[in-house]
Amino acid sequence: MNLSYKPFQKLIAEKTTEKTRSRYADSLISSIELSPNTIIAEVLGSTYYKVEVKFNAQEVIAAHCTCPYDLGGYCKHIVHVLVEADWMLQKKDSFSQNGSYPWVEAPMISIKKDGKIFILENQNILDLEIPDLKSISISSQNSHWHYSLNIVEAKMPANSFIAKINKMHMEDVRVMITQKDANLLLECTCSNQSNKLCNHLQFAITKILETAWYQLPFDEKRRFTLLKEKADSQGLGKIDNLDDFYSISLSYGRIFIESKHSFISLSKSDLSVLKKELLPSFEFPPSPSSASKMEFILAEHLPDVGIKFQLMQAPLAKSGKIKSPIRSVNLHHRLKGLTKPEEFLFITSLLQQEQYEREYSADLPILENPFNLPFYYFESGWHQEKVTPGKINPIEIIVEDIETTVQVGQENNFYVLKLQLDISDKSYSSAKVEQVGNYFRIGEKYFFIKDQVINRLVSFFREHKHKIYFTQHQFTEFKNEFLDQLEQAVKVEYSFIKKAPKKVIQEQALDQVSEHLIYLSESDDYILITPVIRYGEIEAPILSRKNVYAQDGKGKIYIIDRNESFEQGFKRNIQAQHPTFEDNPETDFFYLHKQEFLEQAWFIDAFEAWRQQGYVILGFKQLKNNNLNPNKIKVQATVKSGIDWFDVHTDIAFGDQKVGLKEIRKSIINKNHYVKLGDGSKGILPKDWIEKFSRYFRSGEIKNDAIRTHKSQFALIDELFEKEVLSSEIKMELENYREKLADFHSIRNVKIPKNLKATLRDYQKEGLNWLNFLDEFGFGGCLADDMGLGKTIQIITYFLAQIEKGNKNPNLVIVPTSLLHNWEIEIKKFAPKLKFKTIYGINRDTKNIVFEKYNVLITSYGTMLNDIELLKEINFNVIVLDESQAIKNPASKRYKAARLLQARQRIVATGTPVENNTFDLFSQLSFAMPGLFGNARQFAADYSTPIDKFQNQARAKELQQKVQPFILRRTKKEVATELPEKTEMVVYCEMGKEQQQVYDTYKKEFQEYLLDKSDEELKSSSMHILKGLTKMRQICNSPALLSDDEYYGEQSAKLDEIIQQVLKLQSSHKVLIFSQFVGMLDLIKERLDQESIKYAYLTGKTRNRQEQVEIFQKDEQTRAFLISLKAGGTGLNLTEAEYVFIVDPWWNPAVENQAIDRAYRIGQANKVIAIRMITPNTIEEKIMELQERKRKLVEELIHTDSGFFKQLTKNDLMKLV
Repeated sequence: MNLSYKPFQKLIAEKTTEKTRSRYADSLISSIELSPNTIIAEVLGSTYYKVEVKFNAQEVIAAHCTCPYDLGGYCKHIVHVLVEADWMLQKKDSFSQNGSYPWVEAPMISIKKDGKIFILENQNILDLEIPDLKSISISSQNSHWHYSLNIVEAKMPANSFIAKINKMHMEDVRVMITQKDANLLLECTCSNQSNKLCNHLQFAITKILETAWYQLPFDEKRRFTLLKEKADSQGLGKIDNLDDFYSISLSYGRIFIESKHSFISLSKSDLSVLKKELLPSFEFPPSPSSASKMEFILAEHLPDVGIKFQLMQAPLAKSGKIKSPIRSVNLHHRLKGLTKPEEFLFITSLLQQEQYEREYSADLPILENPFNLPFYYFESGWHQEKVTPGKINPIEIIVEDIETTVQVGQENNFYVLKLQLDISDKSYSSAKVEQVGNYFRIGEKYFFIKDQVINRLVSFFREHKHKIYFTQHQFTEFKNEFLDQLEQAVKVEYSFIKKAPKKVIQEQALDQVSEHLIYLSESDDYILITPVIRYGEIEAPILSRKNVYAQDGKGKIYIIDRNESFEQGFKRNIQAQHPTFEDNPETDFFYLHKQEFLEQAWFIDAFEAWRQQGYVILGFKQLKNNNLNPNKIKVQATVKSGIDWFDVHTDIAFGDQKVGLKEIRKSIINKNHYVKLGDGSKGILPKDWIEKFSRYFRSGEIKNDAIRTHKSQFALIDELFEKEVLSSEIKMELENYREKLADFHSIRNVKIPKNLKATLRDYQKEGLNWLNFLDEFGFGGCLADDMGLGKTIQIITYFLAQIEKGNKNPNLVIVPTSLLHNWEIEIKKFAPKLKFKTIYGINRDTKNIVFEKYNVLITSYGTMLNDIELLKEINFNVIVLDESQAIKNPASKRYKAARLLQARQRIVATGTPVENNTFDLFSQLSFAMPGLFGNARQFAADYSTPIDKFQNQARAKELQQKVQPFILRRTKKEVATELPEKTEMVVYCEMGKEQQQVYDTYKKEFQEYLLDKSDEELKSSSMHILKGLTKMRQICNSPALLSDDEYYGEQSAKLDEIIQQVLKLQSSHKVLIFSQFVGMLDLIKERLDQESIKYAYLTGKTRNRQEQVEIFQKDEQTRAFLISLKAGGTGLNLTEAEYVFIVDPWWNPAVENQAIDRAYRIGQANKVIAIRMITPNTIEEKIMELQERKRKLVEELIHTDSGFFKQLTKNDLMKLV
């Protein structure tokens, strides 16, 4: 260690130890002040120490440190301070002759402030002097305040020092010191508002000036040297800019250099380790010897240890005998390629033989010997001996049960104990058997001692020379304390106690098993199960080997012979109930933890099995904190059949305690596995029965102690109840259902009724077949085809088929008011011979209708509700609810009224059976199939909530299976091949009262105008006529379209209908909506906004036509396109739409066809359905009729709308209005 300043060098060389000098850098200098003759520093070792040094130019006068060092010489902290001071002095000019420092009197420097940043212009940080720093700082003196500061951590990129400073328990601050070109920039996050540096910046800069490590960001040479050493250690070679690869940071006084990238060392030693760990290695298998070899198991007898097994290998001589060398087999190599568990266990057990304190049972997998290897015996001495062929002998090792008997006899006045062993059907005295570790040796055979009790017992008798004597007094105590308990595991025979004579046996029936008892008791957290057989009145625990005694009339004691076969059968039946019940337990009881026995209800099935075998169970009710009923649930059921339902009556009992369905259901709803019984106990509901009952309750409605379920649930009845509880009639009915519903493909084809004036498509024929299939079973159903696929014509055809089958009762169709006219038109068109009547309006006179005169009666939902007291008395053939989502709310009056109607069959028809959630299905299908679901609350709990809220797939699948046969739904996509390229249909929208009143007023006014004019006058008044006709058409849309100042209301049947249709279609289809009236499109637009349905919009005023087209065609969220009839008539190609709505009819059908063709174009992959919306009994209906009459004229002559009006006569106009 060479220092420049000689006094420092001399003190260190002469007055410190070599160890001190080698360890001086272990500490950290946190602060240092250097004046002409004094050094004051603070050093961080295991704690903070203060160092003070007095010196002059010739010597160090005194040096002191507050650390406890006292091993000779000065401490390492003083050495470290002198080394740092020497480095500081090298940076300054040498001492002047009078010993003063030239920098002390250095001139003051200027400082500027820009916001929170201090700027020292033309100032290098390493050229700063402490006096200069003090002159620009708030604290110009070195106060104790500095000692409470600490730099916790710092980032040290080139030319920057960014540090977090902590002051005792105050909040941390962050300082940033940056050397930017010639200027020094200083910033701190504290609240300093003055124009001088805060204490934090002063402290940080002082640290940098006094501590070499802190100068690394600004000392380019030292920084390069340090980073270069790091790069060289990682074998990176020459790097242009080391700062791109490494970062320097400071944490609690320690410097860390970290790689910005992940490198690995390429030194030879590191590469060697890497190859060994990661590269795949290959080893050739051992070369086969030219001579044949044999493997065998060596049983080595080690003194005081016992038998140790090894797998050995040796070559064979030509004679077949083993010859040298005998070597052990590499067991780890043998493990490779093993596939059988017993082979794997064999090898791993041999590996365990290396452990001298191995488990007692560790030999068993070896003795199983899955490779059928021979055993050889080798007796080893105290010193390890070489295994040679001459020292080993073949042996046989046998694993079998060894019967042990302690024989108690009398000799003179003593009791004598001997031990007898029954091995391979022969009896041996323990004195005659050689014990080798855990084996008995008899000749060349070794018998494994499976029972440790026997092993210890033989050792005990051998220690006492195989005969143990007791005085009479000793024996009594020994018998009570030891022998009686030993009988639990070992048979004890008393030669002086005779077997019971025949007379005693017969008198007390000791040769008969009178009862099998199972006693239950408890110990801590366990339930004890003690099986006992009763011989006459004498009880014998079957798990105990204890002798059973009986007394004769004179008090003489005899031993009773136990029935081993009976006891073993009893034990096996107990063991069959749990896999952990051992074959030979060490106690006279089996045991289970209370949690498994009671809480997990293990006892239920066990008790049931034992009771069936006639066993008596005692002590169950005496178990602590036990309020459970010991009996398994028993369910007996009787099933009665009605027209379209089963009534299932159940008797549920736990032993002699009966319970009702409502109590069971309450427990299941509350997810309780118990049901409270009449005697206060709790019956356990097994998991499988909870699921059974849950499905049972989901299948229908509870009435008293019976469930009424629809006959469609026949499979559940078949599954839940044993055939024995079902009557022969019910069994036959269930079998009939099974056969009929086994395969839906077997639905037979129905002949098309001769009075149908239409040709059905194939899928419509299938719909007719399906309706007929439901009829044959007496089931209802839901026809749920997409809009436009012809649900109405399928039902009309079905009515005709019903008439041909001889069902003469009238059929009832209930529809929304807007569809009344549609049904009338469809019946007239497709089934003109059907006699029908519409029940609607104030003059309907329902009570005087002779229903039997009609095949079909049509009414609205509102009329049905008003006339329900009359309608519910009629026995209809089929009731159809069209657009059945109208009754989806089960709390509504509509639903409740509909349920009162009587019919042989009920059908619901809707294109959207589920509009919002699964619950929508309940009302519709419970109308069509009463009893299918139970009540609404039950359906919500069982299906809609689990499915919609929790996405329960199991419940969804169960519901799907339940309703699948009774819902027929075909989407437009599924039957696309059967559809024409475009299908046109009419939807009639009947006006409400207010709208009708406005229309009638205008109609009357216009009629009066026409009557006052001649044909000639009318020809010259075409504009006035057009205006009048237009007003009437506008009212058909909505009175809100009228431009008059007076307000006529906003009621619009068409608006309501089109919004309802868009809501139903939007999830799967895009729609075009055409109207001649921009005002009507605006009304539709407002309603779509209210429903949050995204749309495109195009009228004659739209400038960005193509942009709107692109939005509709490409944006999946845009589901509707509103287009004025004339603006959209030409130049558009809208192939994304599948449904086209013509809101109002135009005089010229060609214009409407052009609108439909906007969707039906080349490139349209989907079939198009066009819906014309017509207000019945208005000018719109007359326009439709006029179009038909004048179609040829229109096609050939009319090219403009005005030309069309010129062709109309006064008679035509009067017919229009």
